[in-house]
Amino acid sequence: MDTIDEIMGKWLTLSLSEQLSQKTVAYCLNLYDSPFRIDLVGTSRFSSRDYDWACDEVWSPSDRILDLPVEYSILPWEERLELCTNILRRFLVEESPAANILQSAEAVAISFCDGDLTIVHQRTF
Repeated sequence: MDTIDEIMGKWLTLSLSEQLSQKTVAYCLNLYDSPFRIDLVGTSRFSSRDYDWACDEVWSPSDRILDLPVEYSILPWEERLELCTNILRRFLVEESPAANILQSAEAVAISFCDGDLTIVHQRTF
């Protein structure tokens, strides 16, 4: 059975291999509580001062939502956020075309839907 790292990594790789919108400048991963799942969107803007940038969706993969292993649902939401944030950080440092797409974005964030964004990557200019 695949680990949660492998499950998320395969999904991100498959998702980011799809046709991307040229309007996409940043990415946001949204976590959902019940059931425990995650989605990925590309956005048309990024602002470190205005977190509503994550609502300006211009792209999503065909398999937008990934159901995460049910055994993680018993963890407190803070631990699930930390778990997925750390997985995303590890994915970002890989040498792969999908990781390169995220690394080249202005920003990559993760949060529970309607929660505060955690900026995992921000490109410096």
